[in-house]
Amino acid sequence: RDYRGIPVYLFEIKHLTSKRVAEFQAKVSSSGTAYTHKESKIPARLLCLFSLYENLLNFVHPVCSMLDRPHPETPIMESNNIVDISGVSLMQFWNLRSHMQDASVLSTAHYPETLDRIFVCLVNPVLSRFVI
Repeated sequence: RDYRGIPVYLFEIKHLTSKRVAEFQAKVSSSGTAYTHKESKIPARLLCLFSLYENLLNFVHPVCSMLDRPHPETPIMESNNIVDISGVSLMQFWNLRSHMQDASVLSTAHYPETLDRIFVCLVNPVLSRFVI
């Protein structure tokens, strides 16, 4: 959490190579849609992102609202995101643009009130183990 009590998510993207993203999308496409999502218009590859946001709304925000913080009368309704691009080449970053655009569109279209700040930066590897 930050000094205001708002949860902080750290996303390390160096492991998201084009090959791994393509394998994930192929696996999701080949496994078919779960029975509970047959009527859904949401692409299966985005269901993991929806799960992340639903977890944020239904679990993380209520827990953070109950913890000690400067203004306990105001419920926690936002999160801060740090996207760590250390170890990512320019080519890899370019290849991930569609995935990152999908995540951005999903968050702004369906969960706009949940984002406080987003930082895209290089995180010092020594300090990164203390962020979480």
